[in-house]
Amino acid sequence: MIKSYIQTAKIYLFLIFMSTLVSVGLSRAEQVYVKPGNFSYFDAYIPIYITAGQKVTFTLRPTDAYGNFINNFSYYDKKFLVRSTGELAVDPALFSSKDFKDGSFSITIEDNEAGVATLSILEGSYPVPIKNEATGSMMPVVSIKVVNGPVYKFAIEAPSTVEAGRDFVAKVIALDKYGNVVKNYASIGSDVVVELKTPNGTLPYTVHAYKFKNGIADIVLRYDTPSKVAIDAYEVNNRKISSQDYYVDLYSPKPSRFKVEIPESTISAGEPFEVYVTAYDQDGQVIRNYNIVGKTVHLVASGTGKLIPDIIPPEDFINGTAKVSLIYTKSEPITISAYIEGMVPKKPAQTFQKEVTKLQPKSIPKPKKKEVVKPQKNIYKEVASLEFPKAYGSIRKYDYSTKFVDGRRIGIIDVFFTRRIKHPIARTVKPLYFGKEAFGRLIVQNGKDTVVIVLVPEKEDLYVTDIKKHNNSMDITIERPRP
Repeated sequence: MIKSYIQTAKIYLFLIFMSTLVSVGLSRAEQVYVKPGNFSYFDAYIPIYITAGQKVTFTLRPTDAYGNFINNFSYYDKKFLVRSTGELAVDPALFSSKDFKDGSFSITIEDNEAGVATLSILEGSYPVPIKNEATGSMMPVVSIKVVNGPVYKFAIEAPSTVEAGRDFVAKVIALDKYGNVVKNYASIGSDVVVELKTPNGTLPYTVHAYKFKNGIADIVLRYDTPSKVAIDAYEVNNRKISSQDYYVDLYSPKPSRFKVEIPESTISAGEPFEVYVTAYDQDGQVIRNYNIVGKTVHLVASGTGKLIPDIIPPEDFINGTAKVSLIYTKSEPITISAYIEGMVPKKPAQTFQKEVTKLQPKSIPKPKKKEVVKPQKNIYKEVASLEFPKAYGSIRKYDYSTKFVDGRRIGIIDVFFTRRIKHPIARTVKPLYFGKEAFGRLIVQNGKDTVVIVLVPEKEDLYVTDIKKHNNSMDITIERPRP
């Protein structure tokens, strides 16, 4: 029993000794603070896309090689320079480690010119790596793409001089406040109205937003009267977003030659035959507005007979070509040429020689009787007859022109009368049928001191090929393309 008591006491004393040693060891343990390592790079969130004119501020945080932020960076003695390319403005461009507060420092950037700019930070002559949280990459140079801002205005580009009557292309350019092209106008913009301001009034055109390609839309314009015209543009949803007037001088074409065509294979003396006369300018282009800018055309035959009539007034020309009915009185080979005053060619550039035969009705055999076929309406040609109020007087003249609207060529006829129009004509819309199918509309309405006739194609192109004016009525021949 005594022996067992002694062993128990020894164990108890051993436990007391061990607990004492452990308590002594724990009391000697100390907490150690691990400070960041040496400065290695800057951490920042720098956007890779900014809008022109937009100020963007980002924060720099100095970091060691293991990603620990250095909060006491102001105790360092380091100086830095921010270098940028393009038109990127940086504020401030110079700073030091002493400018950091609680381990951070802010920089503001701004660029007004669309494009790509770069930013880097130098310590002395050595670039400091930048870990950009926007991309997750660490590079010595950060690339920033500057995109255009919202549309602020439009600009017009077009030739400064154009021959009257010729088509020309004007460019409508969407710009932001800083003059950058708004390349995404097709998706963010609205329709644009382009106005052609002429001495006789304003001709509006509509350009849909989706027509803009990289912020630029082309529009084909034409005006037939030699004059100085202006082009401007404005947004449908906001007229304040507009352009300045762009002026174009339209000069009169100079006729250089006339082409004479006689489609009939045979001509009989004393019998009418058709002749087509087309006017060409100094560049070999058809003078489509010859009815406005042209002079009286004289016709001459090479034979000994008489050509009736021997003149063509300019108003008989439609789109540069006049179709006239002539009579020649002598049976002989002839050559017909055309000229204007001051332009008599010794050798006409384009003439047609035809054999004129005597008219001998008795010797002409009677044609065999053919089966009578009920005539059908021409599906390629339509003659629209229009009658105007007698109060307007007689038709003095007319002007024919075309313009493009939504990719369609619209025909416009301005009809001038001998009396002033006091009472407006009722607006009428007449469908144009070719066969049993309607291919367009003919709209008659009042203009400025004129009656305006508008040809609007709907299914395919329609062309005015002839206009015959009478006292107070008009016959308009309209054709559609043949297959």
